[in-house]
Amino acid sequence: MRNRRGGVYVLALAAAALVSVIGLGAMSAARVDGASARLEVDAHKAAALARSGMEVALAELADTADWRAANTGQWTQRVIDGQSKWAWRLDDLDDGRLGEGSDRNVRLTCRAVVGQAMRMVSVQVDSASDGAPAIRPGSYRDRVDLPL
Repeated sequence: MRNRRGGVYVLALAAAALVSVIGLGAMSAARVDGASARLEVDAHKAAALARSGMEVALAELADTADWRAANTGQWTQRVIDGQSKWAWRLDDLDDGRLGEGSDRNVRLTCRAVVGQAMRMVSVQVDSASDGAPAIRPGSYRDRVDLPL
């Protein structure tokens, strides 16, 4: 009789351990799903911020008379809050010297970071007839990096 009680006790402990393992696995899966959802939301926010940053950068360039010479190829950064920031820069695709001539191949790149997600968008920029920057049709590029 005494051996039966010990066997039932071991069986009850094994069942409790199995239920605990299943519960811990479910909690872990829920935590991973939550982190994945946050990362996806951050990626969408970063994409919108990068596109908006591109528009702001183009407006800033349009307000600068000699926008090619005024830029050095360095990142111009803006911080939105503790979680979000964006930056833009111009790159001369020919030889790296932005200030030389209005017929140069110039690429405007905007990088946005939200949480753990980063998004970069870029376009080639030409000088319009009035000297203002104009996006070259068909030059839009989009790049996603997850996570940082």
